Amino acid sequence: MIKLSIIIPVFNEFKTIEKVIKRVSNVPLKDIKKEIIVIDDCSTDGTEDILKKISGKYKFIHLVNNVNKGKGYSVRLGLKYASGDILMIQDADLEYDIGEYPDLIEPIIKNRTSFVLGSRHLQKGAWKMRQFLDSKYYAKILNVGSMFYSKLFSFVYQVNLTDPGTMYKIFRKECLNDIKLKSDFFDIDWELAAKIIKKGYKPLEIPISYQSRSPKEGKKIKLGRDGLLILGAILRYKFFN
Repeated sequence: MIKLSIIIPVFNEFKTIEKVIKRVSNVPLKDIKKEIIVIDDCSTDGTEDILKKISGKYKFIHLVNNVNKGKGYSVRLGLKYASGDILMIQDADLEYDIGEYPDLIEPIIKNRTSFVLGSRHLQKGAWKMRQFLDSKYYAKILNVGSMFYSKLFSFVYQVNLTDPGTMYKIFRKECLNDIKLKSDFFDIDWELAAKIIKKGYKPLEIPISYQSRSPKEGKKIKLGRDGLLILGAILRYKFFN
């Protein structure tokens, strides 16, 4: 039986973490065994207490960072523990629809590709997907930045992708052979795409649903720090490992 390892980095998501784990645990995947790996990045809002509370209810590997290290660090830690044939990343919020797992995994199961990206931008008008009533300026920057970085990435790596920075990345474990990941923050999403593509794997984009949340609702990407890190990752990993 094929095993799917689902890496869930979490930091201060007490409102959603149990719902996410429940939905991941219950999503139907025919003839696939799920391995859920949750990495708590030193949460301070009660997330860790919830994880301990539900550890007997749902089956998952529970890892904890003693200090806050960042999403990228947590993803890298989770990947070290993953034993699945197929690996995927799942955020601990509810911006992405977990019910779409079967559509995302099917192309890999049927050997159409080894690398799938769940694209938030394939739907009509999706470039304006972030519209926060309480943070309109922030939303516009994220929308423009996402479009700019995606086009830059496609140009630098000579691909035609709409959403290389998507969280939903699903790939066969061998795609990471001889790859050393270094990112500690949100640039991990771009580093993963860059290094797997450099190995010769052509990603297949699948349209997905997406409901973004505002900073007041818990969105954590920082425009200054993460914007620069993402730009650096796109350019650096074209030429260096």
